[in-house]
Amino acid sequence: MSQIIIFVDDDKDILQGLKRSLRKKRSEWEIIYFDSSVEAAEYMKENDADVVVSDMKMPEMNGVQLMEKVKEYRPNSIRIILSGHMDDTYALHTFDYVHRFFSKPFKTQDMIVVIEEALLYKNIVRNPNLDKIVNSLSSMPILPNVYFKIVKDLEDDNNSFEDIADTVEKDISLTIDILKIVNSCFFGIARDVTSVREAIMYLGIEIVKDVVMLVSVFSSFDTNLIKELKLSYLWTHSIAVANIAKGIAVKEEMSDKEVEACFTSGLLHDIGRLILAINFPNDYKTLMGFNVPADSILELEKEVFGADHCMVGAYISSVWGLPIDIVTSVWQHHLNGERTPGKISQILCLADSLYHNINETNLTFVQNKVIGRFETMDMKHDLDTYIEICKEKMG
Repeated sequence: MSQIIIFVDDDKDILQGLKRSLRKKRSEWEIIYFDSSVEAAEYMKENDADVVVSDMKMPEMNGVQLMEKVKEYRPNSIRIILSGHMDDTYALHTFDYVHRFFSKPFKTQDMIVVIEEALLYKNIVRNPNLDKIVNSLSSMPILPNVYFKIVKDLEDDNNSFEDIADTVEKDISLTIDILKIVNSCFFGIARDVTSVREAIMYLGIEIVKDVVMLVSVFSSFDTNLIKELKLSYLWTHSIAVANIAKGIAVKEEMSDKEVEACFTSGLLHDIGRLILAINFPNDYKTLMGFNVPADSILELEKEVFGADHCMVGAYISSVWGLPIDIVTSVWQHHLNGERTPGKISQILCLADSLYHNINETNLTFVQNKVIGRFETMDMKHDLDTYIEICKEKMG
């Protein structure tokens, strides 16, 4: 069965261009084009679609208003907004209807990749229970245009780190949060870093890009509710686990790309926990009242919410279009059941476990059992080596 893709744009020339350039996808996709957002909304009342891609600025009904209707009528559809203005993206932090942004102007091949990734990764964690919980979410984090601009700039050899720093520093609030993280003990920088340029020089563009992602995730949610649910620790925990995972990956002599994937996975591994807590605060409070180990917590999450935080985190990572290694490691970071983890998943699981054990946390999801599984992991060194890495990264 063909997958149904809908494009909405009031500029008929853009739609005609898409029709010409997407002819090669007609055997795989059923593509429907609308030059009216109102007509697209009416269509969605009675018809399904796998992906809906809409321009932001349109008469009668803008892109966000359309996506609100799409979520109401067809909550399973992946919703992508096209925006030519960075300010549009930040305004959308107050909305809960968009999965992903894509910058204009764009190359059709890049759009094809975005849609294919969203469809592929969504299938990784596809099951009826996850669909049910995702459809009931009222608040989901979105990545800002500045994140995707950095990704795009990294692909252009003509862009220097100064260009990327300029992009980030246009947002003062984002810059302040980045510097707060970079100057934390986990990065071990001997002097105070006072600008994004310095942060990039010390840590590299890739790491700063991922820090932008973490800041964006947390800023999407109500700060007061995060404090009320005692979730503020996830900020520090995520940074620490990311650095530990990166240190282990370097020790394992993994490629630069794999090292970054370990770091990114560490930042995002518990995003599902954050999403569950924010959307279902009362159920989450009850759940965390049980004094049970990690494996049992996952089972309780499935009973209470219909899916565990690993599955929810993987789903969010997938609709953002993050690399498949990151999506699967977020999904597998507890190494549970029938899942066959890869090396990045093993490193993330080990990093998370070591953090909790060395930090002597009393949280109910301490992964004591994972330490016992160390011998099943494909690691080059003994456990003591990784314990030392963890202690070093934790200061």
